[in-house]
Amino acid sequence: MRNLIHDIIRAVLPLLFAILLRQSAWRNSMIDHTPHIGKIKLFAVFICLLALFAVNGVADYSSSDSSIFAAHSFPAKSYTGAALALPTISSINPSTATIGATINATVSGTGLSNTLSVVFSGRGVIATIKGGGTDTSLPLSIFIAPDASAGPRTFTVTTAEGSVTSGNITLTLVAPTAKVDSLNPDRLFAGGPASDIRIIGSGFIASSVVKVNGIKRTTEFVRSTQLKVRLSAEEIKTSGTFSFSVENPPPGGESNIRELQIISTGCGGTLNAINLKRDSAPPCGSIITISPSNARQGDTLNAVISVFGFFAVVTDVDFGQKITATIQPGATAFTIPVQIKIDEKADIGKRSIIINGFNELQDAFEVLPQITTVSSISPATAAQGSTVDAVITGTGLQKVTAVNFNVSAVTANLLPGATSTSLPVRIVLAADAATGPLPFTLQTANEPVSSGNVTFEVTLARAATISIISRDPVVNRGQGLQLQAEVLDSTGNIISNAAIRFESDNTEVASVDPTNVIRGNKAGVTTITARAQVSSQLVTDSVSLQVTEIEDNDLGDAGIGEIVIVTDESSPLRTFILRSDFRRHVIRQDNLFGGSSSVFAGTEDTAGGEKDPTERLNSHFNRPHGISFDRLTGDLYVADSENSVIRKITKNGSVEVVTGALGQSGDQNGTLAQARFNKPRGIASDSRNRKLYVADTGNHTIRVIDLNTQTVSTIAGKSGDPGLSDGPGAQARLRSPRGLIIDAVGFNVIVADNGNNRVRLVSPDGNVLTFGVVGGQSIKPINETQEAAIGSGVGITFDGPSAVSIDGASNIYVAERNGVKRIAKLGSTVTDLVQKATFVEPTGLAASGNSVFVYDVSNSQTGRSLLNKVVVPASITAITPSSGNVGSTVDAVITGSNLEGAIAVDFTGSGVTARILQGGTSTSLPVRITIAADAALGARSFTVTTADSKASSPADAVFTIKRVNRPPVLSPINDQNVSLGSTITITPSATDADNDRLIYSVTGLPPTATINALTGAITYKGVLADAGKVFNVVLTASDEFGGADSKSFKITVSIKPGDVNGNGEVDSNDLVLLIQVLLGNRPLSDAPGADVNGDKRIDVADLIRLILILNGRF
Repeated sequence: MRNLIHDIIRAVLPLLFAILLRQSAWRNSMIDHTPHIGKIKLFAVFICLLALFAVNGVADYSSSDSSIFAAHSFPAKSYTGAALALPTISSINPSTATIGATINATVSGTGLSNTLSVVFSGRGVIATIKGGGTDTSLPLSIFIAPDASAGPRTFTVTTAEGSVTSGNITLTLVAPTAKVDSLNPDRLFAGGPASDIRIIGSGFIASSVVKVNGIKRTTEFVRSTQLKVRLSAEEIKTSGTFSFSVENPPPGGESNIRELQIISTGCGGTLNAINLKRDSAPPCGSIITISPSNARQGDTLNAVISVFGFFAVVTDVDFGQKITATIQPGATAFTIPVQIKIDEKADIGKRSIIINGFNELQDAFEVLPQITTVSSISPATAAQGSTVDAVITGTGLQKVTAVNFNVSAVTANLLPGATSTSLPVRIVLAADAATGPLPFTLQTANEPVSSGNVTFEVTLARAATISIISRDPVVNRGQGLQLQAEVLDSTGNIISNAAIRFESDNTEVASVDPTNVIRGNKAGVTTITARAQVSSQLVTDSVSLQVTEIEDNDLGDAGIGEIVIVTDESSPLRTFILRSDFRRHVIRQDNLFGGSSSVFAGTEDTAGGEKDPTERLNSHFNRPHGISFDRLTGDLYVADSENSVIRKITKNGSVEVVTGALGQSGDQNGTLAQARFNKPRGIASDSRNRKLYVADTGNHTIRVIDLNTQTVSTIAGKSGDPGLSDGPGAQARLRSPRGLIIDAVGFNVIVADNGNNRVRLVSPDGNVLTFGVVGGQSIKPINETQEAAIGSGVGITFDGPSAVSIDGASNIYVAERNGVKRIAKLGSTVTDLVQKATFVEPTGLAASGNSVFVYDVSNSQTGRSLLNKVVVPASITAITPSSGNVGSTVDAVITGSNLEGAIAVDFTGSGVTARILQGGTSTSLPVRITIAADAALGARSFTVTTADSKASSPADAVFTIKRVNRPPVLSPINDQNVSLGSTITITPSATDADNDRLIYSVTGLPPTATINALTGAITYKGVLADAGKVFNVVLTASDEFGGADSKSFKITVSIKPGDVNGNGEVDSNDLVLLIQVLLGNRPLSDAPGADVNGDKRIDVADLIRLILILNGRF
């Protein structure tokens, strides 16, 4: 209040001074004498109204809502030892609480030491368990929300042993005593519209009722400190007083009383019901000011108009042509929020504000010229010798007359269609234009504007290209492969007669003969490069080629089936393969290679089955197919397809039925004896959890046999309803699933969904996902996330997948017609395991170490079959870190596959050696790289050699030798002070010991300042919008190798003492403007330098100081 009165006195003093001026000799020379005395009277009335307003207080509209609810969490507890008894409750103290309060209370009873939670009935009461509890005492902090209902509340105590309710032991909520501190607003103008009155105070609850003049009114509960009621227009049409109080339910009672005044407006005329204006009399109310009071062409901003004495609804705010003002919600009798949109072609200068067509404040708002800035250029690159149409975005671009790149080899022409935010240009690049980023300058009628950090990059000229069509080629050792490549000219057209030559970077792994046939020489990975000469240009493209080594073993007359690798526990070095023979009804045992094959179980060429346990060589099967070995128990599980049962061959040699009934097909779940299957073709053993997963092929489902509970259930698909869809459990659809395998981490089941030509993943809870998506997107690594697909789609298509396997590195192998696919975990790629047409009908897969065994039926007519051993070579995906400095030693990790057992890592060129460190795995190889001080700079490829393969690094996995970069050094920059209208140029000084090219960037500059990105020179002219501001600037000089140095400095924009209008000059115009401001004829926003003496006040002392300055006294 003291400050407001002080401001009123300050406002009266200039008026008194003005009266003195009008009686002095200055009147005719410096003051506009046309205003009549009526305006002075109006100004005096306005001052009186301000004083009256100050005496009666100011309504506070600044309060903001805050949530009354806070988050409550229950402390986690751990439990050990014997089981605890249920808790009991004997009391709660205190047993009453006030609504809206937070209290500390104690629950007494027994068994309370391990309490997990305490929950009260009803809403609005939240209990938090505090520390220090015992078995008989539970301390709580209880929060009662203001909107909680009064009355008794029961509560429930929950411990690890269970829950108990308090019954007749309750916490009773009672209403507080309300207190009214203020009303907002606390006055209204008679004849005004209906108004909401906010009652501010404390102790308010949801059942509080506001009484107006002793009568209860409909009350809106806002929060514990605020209520709201509405007074109608009829109630406030005449002056008077309203009393307000708040009544709470007992024992709260009624609060104190606060009064609201209805004040006569003193306006003449009658109220027009149509436009809410007074007819036949001067309008009521005054416009005081607007904030902000200026903006630029093209701006959209929110502003607040301060008014006094408006009783009517404001329906129109007018700023003149090309400015649109929209009234926003929240207007009061003292403020009008508006959104202002200024057309980019609006006239520059002062504007008057007119409200409701009557009230006017002259020259209250100023339209400033739009600043030209640059935010982007698109496209931001172009090749040497090309012409590109680009668009520069920013502000004030319609004023640009030219665009300059400051080099002769790059020119720009303006195109039609420029707007304030978009400038189309045609950029022409000479064939010899220097490559790299180029800053540019926009020329306007007033001054050039730099693009700052926005640059346009010149790239090397587009040339002919070559592309190898097969991106993941595979060739078998000892065989040949003809690769194809395509050559395109600079316009993208195919050159059909281009001479292409293929080369291998490691002829030990693969070589190329004169006819461009690639020969596989040794298992490994090498880089194949295709080269072609197009005019004077040599174009190249490279791919990684895998050479696979295959050994095969003729198994003779045998049928389709699956295989598993078994290690004999009695002789750890003796490993053999068990193979199901679907056509001849037996399980066979084969030595890995070079040994005999024998019947392991069943009777050859005799179908049958035994219900009771039978010695394995005396048993019978009927087209056995899926087999799975339990490494914990030594049992072999068999999907005996035509018998529709699951059987096992124990390690003691007994064949037993696990579940199902011989020769009885069905889809029942239940106990092992009750369950039925329909020609199951796949099985996978989850040894750790003692579960068997079954591909129930005839039912199109995945079943699980829980050996712990001795039950069978369906976890995915719906019996008799084949299809292709992902989802949980019975919502998913499969079609004739076959081979199964448990993934590397033992969570999910990978399924060869034969009828859908897909590979599916089934999680332990039955959620089904399809591997991959359409469109060439990568496969998500599944063994960490337990997800098999990205997004949605039909997934990767296979050709009749029948079997799946997985190696120790989580790579998945899929047997399909005529081949085997490999889904690599690293890189998420799908490639052929071997050269195409190697296999005819592979039906069994088993991965072991770096080898994959493939059971290939080959020729079903003759029954001849092959067991193939495929040596999967080591491969390289990446090296991290991928660079090192000369003269240093770097510990790096090479990632890839089948790297375990690596014996050497060799880099191309001299001066770089590597030593293999301990801790390597199949997918990671740690090495220590030593770089000589004289090693040549640049990228080095490398090879990894294992006992049976050699892998070359791909083109995107090289190790780069770098020099030690010395960053630039930027000299300190002094703080700058610039006056309005004056211009400064800051030229930085920077050195770089390596003579690298430097690029400059900056943050924190004034909006109209510019920087040259090549020299770092900053230019700025002080403008009125920046008057009195201090800009914290950071200038950075960066080299091409990541080195940088920054320096900070300040730019302070000041106003010369006496430069009242801020135009950079001190003259009589400043004197006239200051007098007009003191008289109130001009707003203070027009006079940024009005505080001439710098005492933070605008008064007569500033006028005296200005006169002395003009007379040369200062």
